[in-house]
Amino acid sequence: MKKSPGILGFALCLASLAVIGAKAAAEEDCLAKAVAKQAESAQARNLSVEDSIDLGEGVILKLVYIPDGEFKMGSCDKVAFARSDERPEHKVKIARPFYMGKFEVTQDQFWQVCRSLPSMQDLPCGPADRVTWNEANEFCKIVSKMSGRRLRLPTEAEWEYACRCGSGAQFPYGTNQVEQRRLFEFAWFYNTEVRELHEAGLKRPNAWGLNDMLGNAWEWCSDWYAADYYASSPAEDPKGPESGKLRVARGGPWDYTFTSCRAAFREKANPELRLNSFGFRVVAEAR
Repeated sequence: MKKSPGILGFALCLASLAVIGAKAAAEEDCLAKAVAKQAESAQARNLSVEDSIDLGEGVILKLVYIPDGEFKMGSCDKVAFARSDERPEHKVKIARPFYMGKFEVTQDQFWQVCRSLPSMQDLPCGPADRVTWNEANEFCKIVSKMSGRRLRLPTEAEWEYACRCGSGAQFPYGTNQVEQRRLFEFAWFYNTEVRELHEAGLKRPNAWGLNDMLGNAWEWCSDWYAADYYASSPAEDPKGPESGKLRVARGGPWDYTFTSCRAAFREKANPELRLNSFGFRVVAEAR
């Protein structure tokens, strides 16, 4: 006896809903594990998940605790839009916990420390952009001296690990699947209606509480860039090639499409050039 189209369609609908439900549950489980790992690691070391540095005159640099751990860095062949310099996908160990800026360094923070501001768009609570790598590095040195706490730019591996929250997911909603609608909840990118820099923290943070890891502005990393570095990089705390001509930037800016707003996407630029949409985020050693 043949099944009627109505019954068959209903069965297919139920099967589809079951798959969607299982996928959503897996995503939630991945994010929940990341949150638990962060809290447990901080508690074990008697550290706070949230920290801050007073830059003076009421300007505060907020920090978030990032636990030590392992993750797979880069992209496998199955990831859509992956580029050759993201391969091979490889396991990396982050041996020590650290604190990372909750937001990209803002214009008011950069002005407070450096008493200069290269940004063209007036946005005090938005990313300080058009910042050269050398200027970002100097910012870290000045704050280290004034606070007594060592600040620096993140390594490329630290940045990607924090963006992924230690998981295998390229996107903050917990999967490797490109879903522009869901990505828009976390990131400003070219496909959105208003195409300009935005204030920090208007989008949802990732599971570890970091805002704007994807989109809004590129973020300088400490590493020199090499397209083939992943083929020979150390398995523990890689710091990039010993020398080079270009520095790594991560995260994708507001004026690129969603394809660059992935955890594994690598950009590179001359560290002396002043480029639109290039900002940075800091790392502080866990005390």
